[in-house]
Amino acid sequence: MNAEPQNVLDYRGDNTIFLVWNFKKDQEIGAVFQRICALAINLNNSGETRFPDSGAACVMGVGYDAWLRLGLPVPLPKELKNFVPIAGEKHIAVATRGDLHFHIKGSSGRAGIVAGGAAFAQPRRLQWCLANLATAL
Repeated sequence: MNAEPQNVLDYRGDNTIFLVWNFKKDQEIGAVFQRICALAINLNNSGETRFPDSGAACVMGVGYDAWLRLGLPVPLPKELKNFVPIAGEKHIAVATRGDLHFHIKGSSGRAGIVAGGAAFAQPRRLQWCLANLATAL
C-alpha cells in the first residue's frame, strides 16, 4: 500500500460531496479496504485526465478505530483521534462515527458531478466493489 499522503488543499472545489462509511463489526475488511483505496486512486486519475484544470478529486480519510482495526502503520498520525463533540455558545459540532471519510470535489459543476455522483456510483467496477464492500459495511 502506498503511504503517500493526499494533497487535500490544492483546489478548493465549488462542488463537494461528503460521504461517511462504517464497517460492520464482524467482517474481515482488509481486502475490501485495499480495493476501495485503488478505486479512489483510479477516480483521481480519471478526474485529472477528463478535467485537468477542474481540481476534481476524491480525498479519502480513515477514522481512528478503522486505522487500528486495519492494522495500518504505527505510529498513528499525531492528530488522528476519535472526534469529541465541541460545544460553542450557539452551535455544537457533533461527533459522528466514521471509518472511511470521502471528500469528493471539483471546481466545475460537471467535474464535481462526475467526480462525485456519476463516477462514484455508476461504473461497473465500482458497483462490483461496493456490492462486496456492503458485506463489510
